[in-house]
Amino acid sequence: MVGGAAAILTRRRVAAFVVLAAALAVYFTLHESLPELSLWWDVTVIATLVIPGVFATVGLALPLRTVPWRWVAAIVFIGLAVAFSFLGW
Repeated sequence: MVGGAAAILTRRRVAAFVVLAAALAVYFTLHESLPELSLWWDVTVIATLVIPGVFATVGLALPLRTVPWRWVAAIVFIGLAVAFSFLGW
């Protein structure tokens, strides 16, 4: 027998998403001023930290696909992406 319905967003999941999103925002903001590494160290950092971090944010937000207001959130994020693109961020 399966237990009760799980909450879509637990506090733990929200906290993990916020911390991960903040870490990625810091990286993407400061990546040009970080120390220069060799090509293979750059590949290692991106392959082991950045790419899994980006995919983890998707995994943490995946339960939101079932909420009725997901299209509003998608439109807001698309608008933010376009605005940041025009601002050069």
